[in-house]
Amino acid sequence: MRRLQVLSDNLNALLEYESQGISTITPKPSELLAQFEKDRTAAIRNGAEHIVEAALAKAKVTVSQKSGITTIEKALVKLQEFRSKTGDTVDLADLEARLTGFIHDIQLEGYLEVAKKAEFKGNRKKAIDAYQEALYLLRTDAIDDAGQAQQISEIEGKIKALTE
Repeated sequence: MRRLQVLSDNLNALLEYESQGISTITPKPSELLAQFEKDRTAAIRNGAEHIVEAALAKAKVTVSQKSGITTIEKALVKLQEFRSKTGDTVDLADLEARLTGFIHDIQLEGYLEVAKKAEFKGNRKKAIDAYQEALYLLRTDAIDDAGQAQQISEIEGKIKALTE
């Protein structure tokens, strides 16, 4: 990022000469700046994608739910730093959505695992609590409930069966 900023600063300095009709370099600074913006955007996007892929790969092999979430949260912080340095010129929303979706999935799996284990052990109260946590997560997330209708109905069925 720093090297890209140095290049941008130098091209902008040369652009002032070009705007006054003074010949500087070939191709013209204005042409180089246009190409620079495309290359800069691609470089930022590639760097952000690399961060996301590395975080997802690491989170998938972690032993605990908490360490997986921590890994993804660190990647989200890095993406936010990218965004602050680039001034929102690069759209990273899809990458952030992948990371937050992964956190959502990890949390849901965690609640369901606790519920199934408690149900297996005969601890109905703990199983109901864990199923309710999972249901709350599904109902309050940013994902449309229509797309999660099957999961929601399965969890509601488990809760109903355990309360009877």
